[in-house]
Amino acid sequence: MKAVVPLGADPSSPLAALSALYRVWEEYDVDSLLLLATTDAPSGVLEAVEAEASERLGLRVGVERVDAGVEGLGDGGDRLTSEVEGLLSSECGDGLVVVVSPAGRRLAAALALAGARLTECPVDVAHLHFYFGPWTGLPYPYTPRRLEPLVVMHRGLPGERGAARRGEAPGRARRLFDAHCRLPTGAELPPLRCAVGETARILNDSPGSTLLLPGKRRCGRLLVGIGGRSLGAADLCSERDAARLAGGIAAFLNELAEGASPIREAERLRQSLAWTGLAHLEAHTPPRAPRAYRGPFHGVASSGAPVIVDTTLIYYGVHRYAWEGGRILVPECAVVEVHSSWAEAAKRGRLESGRDAAAAQAYMGLADLLGAGASIIPAPAGKCDVSIPKAEPVILDNSYIATADDGAYRYWVSHPASRLATPLKVSFDPYKASRQEVDPTRDPRGLSRLYYALTQALVLLALLDRNGLVEGLELEIENPDGSTRSVRIPAGSLQSRLYA
Repeated sequence: MKAVVPLGADPSSPLAALSALYRVWEEYDVDSLLLLATTDAPSGVLEAVEAEASERLGLRVGVERVDAGVEGLGDGGDRLTSEVEGLLSSECGDGLVVVVSPAGRRLAAALALAGARLTECPVDVAHLHFYFGPWTGLPYPYTPRRLEPLVVMHRGLPGERGAARRGEAPGRARRLFDAHCRLPTGAELPPLRCAVGETARILNDSPGSTLLLPGKRRCGRLLVGIGGRSLGAADLCSERDAARLAGGIAAFLNELAEGASPIREAERLRQSLAWTGLAHLEAHTPPRAPRAYRGPFHGVASSGAPVIVDTTLIYYGVHRYAWEGGRILVPECAVVEVHSSWAEAAKRGRLESGRDAAAAQAYMGLADLLGAGASIIPAPAGKCDVSIPKAEPVILDNSYIATADDGAYRYWVSHPASRLATPLKVSFDPYKASRQEVDPTRDPRGLSRLYYALTQALVLLALLDRNGLVEGLELEIENPDGSTRSVRIPAGSLQSRLYA
């Protein structure tokens, strides 16, 4: 059986093509691939996808170029659909599965039409759905399988589709830390992002798993324990299970903070709930502000307006919103404060306290911010609460200035700079984090955020366990085929990058 995967010039197309390639390989018994590239698809990207298919998955790969432009259509019908139909017919063999999602709109439509009307050849036409959110930019298998369902839009292949290799694709993909944290496309990932993607790959490597819609959803079941105590278990295809497990981990982190002393240490540990995303950030502006707002922080982050953040927001995990496309601006004062805290913690060579762990989280979060495209902006010397409102007016104009510090917020509200930039107070309720809720029908990105929070929480637990701040982390996967295996989160590789 042959898979047909398109590839275009859009920057997201190579990532979608890689995801489609791995997911189709999991769900269908394919042994060859036709890469259908538009004439403007970059050769280097095409070669990278071709190499991934042949070297990692052992597929025979053919490449065809098509012109998906609208010029020269004439009066004889859709030239592109006819050309694609001819190509599919010539490649038919014992059947095709055509994945339309990596293509631009015109090529996707042509592929769907051609595949559906090619009656002399059995063809399944499929769409690889993706929930975006903070996972944007990571291809499968470096995203959870639950966020990459393969949706069959037209069934042409008879009976079972012979998916004999379900769950083996993540095991064939490159280990990100071994690849110097570079994706197959060549994009380099910051250390934390690398650990998140690698953890997703490890969790996806579950024999017998499948997520082909409409049809059955079977994923591995993750069990998490600390020191002989169960924090919960989750079928990784079930968002409700994932929400319960995330709530169990949040409850444990709250207990860890409550048992810490002094109070400052407890506060640092409790911030990890916000940093992971287990606790949701809320925000409000002064009631009479020109752009008054009260609600989830992601409402502001996704508004398109620049958000200038102070150091507290980096401790609160604002990097997650940058991966979603939020316009986050980092003032120089925040960079200095984060680096100063980490430099002090790094002297000890390991994380010895909640304060050290928080410094490491902020340092990793800052690297993620810059990796996601956040800009560093100039600001006068000094602490951020005083420095930010003194930034250049052209930078402050029509932006938000965000902090979790009560004193800084009150100062900003009364400062003349508030006529240019709207002060934003950010907070979170740590105890709500143990009661996770998700409804992908109402809030698809909430599903993506849940899985990102859960994955970051697993990375954090592994890092704390490695440094003795928690003891006895146990992770196990029960595979759908009945087998079990222990899971090792790449905390050692992450720590090596931290101290490099």
